[in-house]
Amino acid sequence: MSDFLTFKSFISPTMLLIFYYLGVAMLPFAIWYFSTHIVSRYGLVDTLHKKGKHFIWKMLSSKQRITIIFVFFSLLIMMELIWRMMFEFLIAYMQIRNVLVHSSMINPL
Repeated sequence: MSDFLTFKSFISPTMLLIFYYLGVAMLPFAIWYFSTHIVSRYGLVDTLHKKGKHFIWKMLSSKQRITIIFVFFSLLIMMELIWRMMFEFLIAYMQIRNVLVHSSMINPL
């Protein structure tokens, strides 16, 4: 317990995994919520969104609509990959720190 209170042992690797999986599940919903919140909060943006969405969607061909949907899902996958890489970096940092701490205990200068 004293190692935990003096920051000699970290709980980060376990907590990082928990936050990673929470983020994977919650990030798409959070982005959707905040974008709809911003659109509904500001009147001009709400009006532009409602009128522009129907007008532009009617003008697009089915090939262009499929392309837009494909781009949306590609961006979603890229967002999830960036989230994963960020957590991989943090976990690698913790592992490097553990190796350095343990090697300095074995071979003190």
